[in-house]
Amino acid sequence: MLSISQVYHMAKKTQATIGIGSDEKAGIGVVGIKRARKEKVADVKVFHDAQKLVSALKNGAIDGAVRGSLGSKAVLGSLKSEFGVKKTLRTALLATKDDRLVLLAPVGVDEGQNPEEKMELILLGSELMAKFGAKPKIAILSGGRLEDQGRHPKVDETLIESQRLTDLALEKGFDVKHMGILLENAFEASNFVVPFDGITGNLIFRARHFFGGTKSFGAPVVNIPRVFVDTSRAKRNYFDSIVLASALCGL
Repeated sequence: MLSISQVYHMAKKTQATIGIGSDEKAGIGVVGIKRARKEKVADVKVFHDAQKLVSALKNGAIDGAVRGSLGSKAVLGSLKSEFGVKKTLRTALLATKDDRLVLLAPVGVDEGQNPEEKMELILLGSELMAKFGAKPKIAILSGGRLEDQGRHPKVDETLIESQRLTDLALEKGFDVKHMGILLENAFEASNFVVPFDGITGNLIFRARHFFGGTKSFGAPVVNIPRVFVDTSRAKRNYFDSIVLASALCGL
């Protein structure tokens, strides 16, 4: 089982140099940076410019990076340009009350637009879990219960597409189940939850983290060769995200 304490101990062992973005107008979680330095999970360097942060990551001046409070458009644009990818693919790492870590993807509003892209996220997310020694148990979500077929065209569309994704994942040997709209069961029964699109994933993340009290370590970008943890500007303490970035650098 992938746990919070496991990630923390990996970060303590690695003590990587982590760059974090700071929009001076939005501010940044200073408390989290001070704690990371005090507890020696990382050497943290602050960047106020997205391009400088990403360039430092690309050229090895820092081991890993956390978006912090910099704007998403500028940071993701720089990542795509520097690393030559058309789209960044992210997987959010959420902590449950019983110290389990659950992967959630897609979470980017423009990600996971078809079964093939969601399959890519499953493959890349599973590789990330494997680095931590965890085996994925995957729950695929859709817009209704499985018996709701025929109630509405949009529901039918998500049920059909999610079943197609489930079949693709089964063919590749994954432990996977189509769980319909039963999000609550998905988080209890699995360690990798796959919503039917990135907008839904983003809403699930926001609901669980900002209203439901679920801790978020951030969302590693899984289709670039360097460690980058995306975060929400609404966060005010980035300690957990710094911990995750440092742990990933050690893998």
